[in-house]
Amino acid sequence: ARGTRNTNVGAEPDGVIVRAGAGTGEVYINLGRRDRVVPGLTFAVYDPRLGVRLGSDQHPEEAAGKGGIEVTDVSETESLCRVTHTTPGQTIQSGDLIANPVYHSDRTRTFHFVVIGDFDLDGDGVATAGERDRLIQMIKRWGGVIDPSVTTQTDFLVVGTRPSSAEASSGSEGATTQPGSVEAVRGQTQQSYDEVIADAKASSVPILNQNRFLAMIGYYSTTIVH
Repeated sequence: ARGTRNTNVGAEPDGVIVRAGAGTGEVYINLGRRDRVVPGLTFAVYDPRLGVRLGSDQHPEEAAGKGGIEVTDVSETESLCRVTHTTPGQTIQSGDLIANPVYHSDRTRTFHFVVIGDFDLDGDGVATAGERDRLIQMIKRWGGVIDPSVTTQTDFLVVGTRPSSAEASSGSEGATTQPGSVEAVRGQTQQSYDEVIADAKASSVPILNQNRFLAMIGYYSTTIVH
């Protein structure tokens, strides 16, 4: 059985917006260099009356809250951020909560992730393995730990698009797949993808699809990848 230390991961605010410049598209947050904040770090923004909302894979917009911000400049105790997205009908303002389930200001507390599948970070409608690698590097830069497989320490499994099957699209159902070929490697990747999801379900590890995870970290296609 998994421990209890992970049960509130993602549901706790990391900080607050302390100042918001009207019409500037910029805000200041109460986290800075001393809190391990780095340029490029993103946060989802939430109404303090509602708190941090995790949403669901079917309704990822709930996890998006009021919108998203990206850190652009860091001082010792505060950081300047640009607003990358605002949910229609919402206004990001002073006092709003911010959260990112990858980040934590406490160096003794790290969150563990397994990331599988292909991802579309730039919003062009095409999910690729390269964009998955970019996501993994973001998680590492923000202090998260990437696990090669699901363990009792894994906090989240982040699932992208299942790798496509070159073999199925070729129509050569009865053809022999050569070891080391593109078809063989892709087949192994698909099998691994399915097995990791099964492991996560068996271990009760929360599984997040791409849209929900990106909403929870406040990442949008307008975000600049550092």
